[in-house]
Amino acid sequence: MQHWSADDIMVNGVKIHVHRTGGDKPPLVLCHGITDNGLCWTRAAGELEKQYDVIMVDARGHGLSDAPEGSYHADSHAADVVGL
Repeated sequence: MQHWSADDIMVNGVKIHVHRTGGDKPPLVLCHGITDNGLCWTRAAGELEKQYDVIMVDARGHGLSDAPEGSYHADSHAADVVGL
């Protein structure tokens, strides 16, 4: 995990925080469940990084991502992932 990067990306007007394993490999986006954050995938990402550039997303309102006011729906979370 020492070589993983952390970035903030503006998506749909919201700062989304991601950790990624990097490398010239196909990207694989991992999304967490409610009340968690992207680092819940740390153990799995450690294995998957051999084949993929694993991107672990903190969904809006979770982890280090922005928490905009209003309701949170699956559609807005899906749009954020597509926007990444």
